[in-house]
Amino acid sequence: MTCVGVSPSFLSLNSLVECFVHFNVPELALAVPGIILKCGFSINVYVANLVLKGLCYKGKFVKAVEFLDEMGRNFVLPDVVSFNTLIKGLCTVRNLNEARYEV
Repeated sequence: MTCVGVSPSFLSLNSLVECFVHFNVPELALAVPGIILKCGFSINVYVANLVLKGLCYKGKFVKAVEFLDEMGRNFVLPDVVSFNTLIKGLCTVRNLNEARYEV
């Protein structure tokens, strides 16, 4: 992880997630939690919700549901914001049946 002898900090990796979501490339944001874990940091629910938000905004609901499942396996418990983000995304694209049963 260190090309020049400097390891990334948790804040810089968190900012990377925010940038990827802001610039509408959640596929790249989805890779950052793996880097966070490799660096020895733990993923918090804020970072996980950012990734989830980016995936939903882009319409990648299958990946969003998979990521929500992975959150629990990586010791990050989804919270109300996590579920509301997914439900809002599904409702936005008028996928009300999935919003009702998927989550």
